[in-house]
Amino acid sequence: MTTELYVGNLSQNTTEDEIRALFEPSGELTEVIIMVDSETGHSKGYGFVQMKNFIAAKEAVARLNGQLLDKHELVVKPAREHREPALLGVSGGSLRNHRQGGRGRI
Repeated sequence: MTTELYVGNLSQNTTEDEIRALFEPSGELTEVIIMVDSETGHSKGYGFVQMKNFIAAKEAVARLNGQLLDKHELVVKPAREHREPALLGVSGGSLRNHRQGGRGRI
């Protein structure tokens, strides 16, 4: 099972290859992604690294959080799980409440 890590405070010039080289001594990587603004094509300053196992990911966090890369102090921590927002009905309640006028009655 892979473990995903958040990597923040990246320089605009940092590449995925540089991130890969930084993390590989901790263990096997399955994916490295730097988030890019779709309109400008510039880095958003953060990305994600997927590591093959939990122990290697834990070691990478301990070793790399706060380390300098391209004159920026990295933030490395476990990524939070992405949660989908609740679907909203017309009145701002959930879809389940939509039939009842959005007052929370079932």
